[in-house]
Amino acid sequence: GCELTVALAASGRVYTMGKPVFGQLGCPEADGRTPVCVEGKIADNVIEDIACGSYHVAVLTSKGDLFTWGKGMNGQLGHGDNGHRNEPTYVSSMKDKHVRSVSCGSNFTAA
Repeated sequence: GCELTVALAASGRVYTMGKPVFGQLGCPEADGRTPVCVEGKIADNVIEDIACGSYHVAVLTSKGDLFTWGKGMNGQLGHGDNGHRNEPTYVSSMKDKHVRSVSCGSNFTAA
């Protein structure tokens, strides 16, 4: 992303680092100078796929649940609004859709 790096560890944990402008680090107290493990609502999940746009992140759990966070100005987080999220937020509109992968562009998310 723009000033954002996202990493998926073999353990299924997600780490972010970079500039914490729109909440894209997924951890409100992160300063961005060192990698931080994203917890919140994804803490008890194994993450299988990650993607990032310019200022947002999308992750897919082993159960097929989709979570997003960061800049939502163009609706790219999928929550039905243009709000930013500074923690992983479940995309309820994708419930029971059997999502298998996720991709992001600058201002969109595809699952």
